[in-house]
Amino acid sequence: MVRIHRKNPIVFASLVLWAASATMPSAAPNDKEAIALQTRARELTRAEKYGDAIPLVQRALAIQEKVSGPDDPGVAFLLDDLAGLYEDQSRYTDAEPLHRRSLAIREEVLGPDHPEVGPALNKPGGTARQFGWIS
Repeated sequence: MVRIHRKNPIVFASLVLWAASATMPSAAPNDKEAIALQTRARELTRAEKYGDAIPLVQRALAIQEKVSGPDDPGVAFLLDDLAGLYEDQSRYTDAEPLHRRSLAIREEVLGPDHPEVGPALNKPGGTARQFGWIS
């Protein structure tokens, strides 16, 4: 039996993260074409070419859903990317349902208390505030 002492927090934290990653589903796209499309879309986003990036993320999302199913964490990741692009274009009514679907996937797959769920809780509300639905 291996004893882990809290006197070395770096080793302890590394082991905890390693153990968690072994049981946690991947939160990124896992199809090569979807990854390439997402990478190109992020380059276009950095260049503020949101309209050009949107079809790439939409294609990556369709591929990810086909490869991994509609409730995959990679799908949630791409839904948030697409919603963010819509927000960059002030298309809040298009973004909000994508954030809600992403949150639902995360809660279902990872559980409501998972660390990745907390930040996702703010995204639908952030969109609503930007759109003026709430103050």
